[in-house]
Amino acid sequence: MSKNIRRLIINRKNKSECVFCTIDRSRLVYENEHFYSVLDSYPVSPGHILVIPKKHSVNFKDLDSRYGIYMVNAIQCSLDKLSPAKLKSFYQNNIQNPLDDNSKRLCKSALDLMNDFKVDDFNLGINNGKIAGQTIFHLHIHLIPRIPGDGGVGRGGVRHIIPGKGDYKIVPKKMIIGVSGTNAAGKDTFSNYLINHIGGQQVRLGYVLRDRLQPNKLPTRENLSKLGAQIRQDYGMAALVNFAVDNFEKGAESHLIINGVRHPDEARRIKELGGLVFWIEAPLKLRYKRIQDNNRGRDEDRVDFAEFKRQQQLDMSSKTKSGNDLNKVKKIVDITINNNFETIPEFEKEINRVFPFLDY
Repeated sequence: MSKNIRRLIINRKNKSECVFCTIDRSRLVYENEHFYSVLDSYPVSPGHILVIPKKHSVNFKDLDSRYGIYMVNAIQCSLDKLSPAKLKSFYQNNIQNPLDDNSKRLCKSALDLMNDFKVDDFNLGINNGKIAGQTIFHLHIHLIPRIPGDGGVGRGGVRHIIPGKGDYKIVPKKMIIGVSGTNAAGKDTFSNYLINHIGGQQVRLGYVLRDRLQPNKLPTRENLSKLGAQIRQDYGMAALVNFAVDNFEKGAESHLIINGVRHPDEARRIKELGGLVFWIEAPLKLRYKRIQDNNRGRDEDRVDFAEFKRQQQLDMSSKTKSGNDLNKVKKIVDITINNNFETIPEFEKEINRVFPFLDY
């Protein structure tokens, strides 16, 4: 018997004893009269634990129903007992003294995702029987915390154990999404989050304008606004959207996200093409704080609050037909999302709640 296998079944009295009937207590998270929970040595996410009955039960059907309340208690209390310090220590020890290469890899991955660890969302799962994937025939419940960036699926969750059958919301194969809103409201965060969840191509209209700005012109909001107005005047009010769509049609991407819609005819064009237009907004002072705290590398961000406010007024309405007019755009969008959150994960939760096709 190899050294790794000996470590895996430490404290067993004989070869026939179940690995979960006697457990290495250094892995212990919580226990009550009939259940205990331990850290999984092969974590699929930080804080992955196993909740196990002390009395040997082959599977869920074999469990005495009188123990149900103790199982629920163990699950709930285990969530409260998960300590970032204990997790880090456990994963570091498993990396230094791994059961095998796979355990080392998974513990390292869990450790890398430990920043700001907390358990708000999680999956519960039981592999009941061989066909369902059970490999240790002593009932155990997987409690798997879910955190942003863990690489797992969202909507459908445990339904995805059978590939291709977890999706129960139909996403159009080719969807056009327009994104509008005020400066630093969170348009880029929203667009990037969609790309990460539903895929596709993003066109930032602001970047399209920057690429066409004359070399002797600084990329200030005023210069970019004037260029946008000139392009609309020369080629049509929805010219920038048409440019994005024409280039998109030539590619193989499934969805197109047009970020930075600033004219009502641009929004109307997206809707004519069967798309949705989103408005992202946030309080003025909070948005100014964001551009001060986050270095976006843009010249237009290096302004005081009075100038920031003046720039917004220029974007919100225009005296000319071809100028930016966010006030009119806001009146015809399909969905508005308020991003008055202090952190990106909080905003992402709101996107999940509002967006009708997310977690596909």
